[in-house]
Amino acid sequence: MGDLLFSPNGEITPAQFMKAAYVLIIVSLMINTLPLVSVTVAGLAKFFFLAIAYCWIAIFMKRYRHGGKAPALCLIPAAVFAVFWFIISNMAVPALFGGDVYKQMTAEITDAKLGGEGWGAALQISQAYAEPLLRKTAIPGALVFAAFSLLIAFVFNKIIPSKAAH
Repeated sequence: MGDLLFSPNGEITPAQFMKAAYVLIIVSLMINTLPLVSVTVAGLAKFFFLAIAYCWIAIFMKRYRHGGKAPALCLIPAAVFAVFWFIISNMAVPALFGGDVYKQMTAEITDAKLGGEGWGAALQISQAYAEPLLRKTAIPGALVFAAFSLLIAFVFNKIIPSKAAH
């Protein structure tokens, strides 16, 4: 499994790609639920996402190579994921699942801006609500992250041709 996930060299079949994707999604799911245990630990564990991102790039490189395509094309699914996940995680998940915590935070930020307190006050308010909001959105956020990761993996795995299809 280590070579499958960590080495960008060689090729992998669609089935091997999905096996690796499932492992990365499960690990990400566990990391994304850490705010339920400790927000501090969760913050530190986010550094593991650098390793997970590397693994995603490595498996996409091998999958593109297996499809007879340039491994550099792995940047396409990475960019698609990054852009959409930024939007989903920073806007949609808190708005949909943050409930009263999110509503109260946005109301206080709006009041601070309208009161001329500036972005510094808005930042302080958002920091004050960070822990309760992270706890409230940990599970739905983790599930949305997992579902979105699976969607990206599935779609791009189907789009990339396979040597068996040649």
